[in-house]
Amino acid sequence: MVDPRTAIVPAIMFIVWAAVQAGLPRKLAPTLALALGVVLGVWFTPGNLGQGVIFGILSGAAAVGFHSGTKNTIQALRGQ
Repeated sequence: MVDPRTAIVPAIMFIVWAAVQAGLPRKLAPTLALALGVVLGVWFTPGNLGQGVIFGILSGAAAVGFHSGTKNTIQALRGQ
């Protein structure tokens, strides 16, 4: 059986993308990603709040880093 926590980073990325498309200012996207990460981390790790918060922060940061790295690579390839 697959651990559902493996889908947290892609879920955060999608929710943040949808929020930006709906009008959320891009500057708030990393904050939203971290908040979603903490909420989902705590939800998926019942009984251990500290572990859930740490897992959520790392998941949110991974989602932000993936987006940032992809954006920077595309800009470098385009010569911007």
